[in-house]
Amino acid sequence: MIKRYTFYIYPHEVDCTKHATMTAVGAYVLNAAGLAAAENHFGMNDMHARGLAWVVSRLAIEMREFPKEYETIDVETWVADCGRMASTRHFRIYGSGGDVIGEATSLWSMIDITTRRPVDLREKTNLSSFIEEGEAVSIAKPRKVAEPGAEASTVRTHTVAYSDIDMNRHANSMKYLQWVLDTYPLERFEAGRIARCDINYSHEVRYGEKISAVKEETVGADGRELHLFDIRNGEGRTCCRIAIEWV
Repeated sequence: MIKRYTFYIYPHEVDCTKHATMTAVGAYVLNAAGLAAAENHFGMNDMHARGLAWVVSRLAIEMREFPKEYETIDVETWVADCGRMASTRHFRIYGSGGDVIGEATSLWSMIDITTRRPVDLREKTNLSSFIEEGEAVSIAKPRKVAEPGAEASTVRTHTVAYSDIDMNRHANSMKYLQWVLDTYPLERFEAGRIARCDINYSHEVRYGEKISAVKEETVGADGRELHLFDIRNGEGRTCCRIAIEWV
């Protein structure tokens, strides 16, 4: 079942180029996922009432162009598959002119809120009945982001603050991406754009924790400029890895 939602690009969601940020696009994508799940009665509130919670483990977004301030975009989303431990959800992003300007794909699992252990999706949900078979996207599946190599350096330290957290008192999913984007000078966004980003979530970061971001600059298999980030907590544990491709 394909769902479609319209989002308006507000001034606080654009950067110095007057285009929506990748963080804003990621928020539209995740909001579309939440709205679709809620309409089909397996959303956040439905699951919390049963002592369960959705967890996004991987997210990949590719953009051909970014929408501008005051434009609208439409985001289509659907469940692509459902296994015992994970489900794939795809997204298609349309610009105000009706053309496809981006795609996204994501990997989700479900945990027991009390034990924090994964549960069997096929036992706990009817997700399989919502799979949209035959609906494809061109974006490659979410990739495993490599650990930055020996040449990596620390580019940011941060203490998780009020503006970073969600209702669960841990960092909002898009804050990890925002933290690494904030390490770039404005000139980088004026000279090019992000073509793709991959985010691997592995461990939550809570209010008051100190994090550091380590970065390695390299080149991807397709020749694009590729930057690898590893976000670590105060104990040195990897909490999130992000790969950003520039054109």
